[in-house]
Amino acid sequence: ISFGLAADFSPGGIFVPNSTFDTFNNKIVVVYADSTDSQKGYAAVGTVSGTDISFGTPVVFYSAGAMYEEMSLVFDSNSNKVVIAYQNFSESSGYISVGTVSGTSISFGDAVMFDSKSEYISAAFDSVNNKVVVSYALTNDTLKGYSVVFGNQTPAELGFTSTPNMTSAFDISTVVNGNTDTQLVTASGTQSTQFDMTPDGK
Repeated sequence: ISFGLAADFSPGGIFVPNSTFDTFNNKIVVVYADSTDSQKGYAAVGTVSGTDISFGTPVVFYSAGAMYEEMSLVFDSNSNKVVIAYQNFSESSGYISVGTVSGTSISFGDAVMFDSKSEYISAAFDSVNNKVVVSYALTNDTLKGYSVVFGNQTPAELGFTSTPNMTSAFDISTVVNGNTDTQLVTASGTQSTQFDMTPDGK
């Protein structure tokens, strides 16, 4: 393997970065907290050409509170949207932002809270049911593991339902098995749970 030149995607400080690939637009989307701008959440769109990559101007997707914990993002190939799950560290709440890539930029709808006390957030896309699954630890319930499932990635139609699935959860990884139509959640290697996704995604 060979690599081209490195490219900056942010003029500020980078904290808790993550990325995904938009297969509809053939773009890379990078999200991060800017440590030089009050830990606001930013996203940048990257375009690959040969062995080089270039980025558009970063866009703020969340500015209502500081972000110190991990962010998780997935590409929803049904709605062709990027879905970001993250924590507002100032209030420990879990939020979802839905982004649409256009050219070298990305735009977002309003952030939507999915739980008021969440940590160790991890997301995955279920391509069988066309749903996004977000797993997290509930900080006011002894860090029990919960999951929310939702589809139709517009803020007005998210409508999630929380389901407890682990007695203790941290460093969560969420994987959807498209062959058997089940979700597998592991928590730091100490516990795991697997359950079927019903047709309505709950």
